[in-house]
Parts: sequence; structure tokens; C-alpha cells
Amino acid sequence: MGSHWGSLQQAYQGFLNRRKNDQAGDDFISIVQFASSARITREHKTVLSNPALEQMKGGGTNYSAGLTQAEQLIQHDGSKSF
Repeated sequence: MGSHWGSLQQAYQGFLNRRKNDQAGDDFISIVQFASSARITREHKTVLSNPALEQMKGGGTNYSAGLTQAEQLIQHDGSKSF
């Protein structure tokens, strides 16, 4: 899992850097991390705050659990634009 985790972290940092470079540093993001289960690890943080990913234990990939958490975030989002 180590190389997969490193690749994910690299891709995530690339995403944050692109958003910052596109003058979108004040954008808000939330992070849902999932493997065999899912959890919201960051909620409504600015891109400039460089929210970190939390280490995952690994296991199966339960997309349904991740999407369910993401759906809950979207439903409870109070922002006026998407």
C-alpha cells in the first residue's frame, strides 16, 4: 500500500497547488477518505490551509461508503454556489 499512498498524496498536493495557482486559494474543500469504511477527515477547509490527508490502514475499497459520506457533505453544505 505504501506506493499507492505516496501516489495519492502526490496527486492530492498537485490538486491543491493547481487550485492555489488558479487563484482559487479561498475555495473550500472537504475530504472523505475511504477503504473498507469511510470517514470525513476534513470539512469546509480552505485550499490555502493545505488540509492534510490522514494515514489510512488500507483494506478493501468500498466506494459506496465513500460516496454516502460525500452525499451527506453535499446535502448539508450551506454555501450558495457549486
